[in-house]
Amino acid sequence: MKILYGVQGTGNGHISRAREMARAFASLGMTVDFLFSGREPSQYFDMDCFGDYRTGEGLTFITEQGQLNQWKTLRHNRPMHFVHDVSQLDVSGYDVVLNDFEPISAWAAQRHKVPSVGLSHQNAFLYDVPTVGQSWLDAMITRHFAPTQHAIGCIGFTSIKPFCRLSSLRCLSRSAMIAASWCICRLKIWRQW
Repeated sequence: MKILYGVQGTGNGHISRAREMARAFASLGMTVDFLFSGREPSQYFDMDCFGDYRTGEGLTFITEQGQLNQWKTLRHNRPMHFVHDVSQLDVSGYDVVLNDFEPISAWAAQRHKVPSVGLSHQNAFLYDVPTVGQSWLDAMITRHFAPTQHAIGCIGFTSIKPFCRLSSLRCLSRSAMIAASWCICRLKIWRQW
């Protein structure tokens, strides 16, 4: 099975989860290609576990004092460069694209009709959960920033009551189902059918 794992590089949470997943994939002898976007390539650190990973500019968020600065975020991102990155990423040779809120691989998977599974904290908010203080723009960003066919909401690595319904995964191909199931078990997310 050939897997591409797209990881959002803004901040360190997504990368920390990907490090644990990379170690787990390696322990099972699985080869996974990694793509990171959202920060300058020189700003990544402790990346040995990802092997020969790729980077892209992608899209990122500018925060100040823990809050999204919408104006600076809008000014910083380059939408035409992002569209170019998506058009240049050929994911057609992959069985599944796993995605941790990374937009280039998510949109490329849609473009090439490759099965995609999102594994991120943000995906939890695609379901009927409390969203106190969430604006209309927040909801649109969560839904369209890195869209995947199947969304699994996860928070860290502890066992939690899930924020997702996994019944939609039944329509995945066998290889995509194996990858998604393995990820679910590795992240210790309870199943809710």
